[in-house]
Amino acid sequence: MERLMTATSESRVICLPVDASDYSTRTIQFAVNNIIKENDQIYLINVRRNCRDQLYLNPDENAPPYFITDDQYRQIDAYENDLSVRLMDTLAKPINAINKNVKKISVVGKDVRKTLDEKIEEIKPTIVIVGSRGLGLISRLRLGSVSQHMVHHCQSPVIVVP
Repeated sequence: MERLMTATSESRVICLPVDASDYSTRTIQFAVNNIIKENDQIYLINVRRNCRDQLYLNPDENAPPYFITDDQYRQIDAYENDLSVRLMDTLAKPINAINKNVKKISVVGKDVRKTLDEKIEEIKPTIVIVGSRGLGLISRLRLGSVSQHMVHHCQSPVIVVP
């Protein structure tokens, strides 16, 4: 871990999976204050679910399914992509103050964990820094935890920021 933290002339590749939570903002601030150096290559990755998948998650099983045209799906998807890009632009500002090598990746995927696994495997970072959403035991068991999944399945070292 010491090698990851020290300033070297070598460029490191750092992945930061982000979402719109305060935990992502805190993770970015931790990375800026403690990890990121000027010559590092930074990847911000935002995974969003396909709007078709989200709209089929109707909590009332007795209600009729939503009827949305293909054109409306495309409009919703374009809107959500724009939100993702704006989110990463906002989160990149503190990083840009010390490092201009920031790539922003917005990905659509059914399963956030699996999609992150695939993207991170493709990038092959030196380290992954992810926030912990602070889920309780029951929520973690029911929903799972992205950060917990990353710790157990990622091929790169993972730092979890509480």
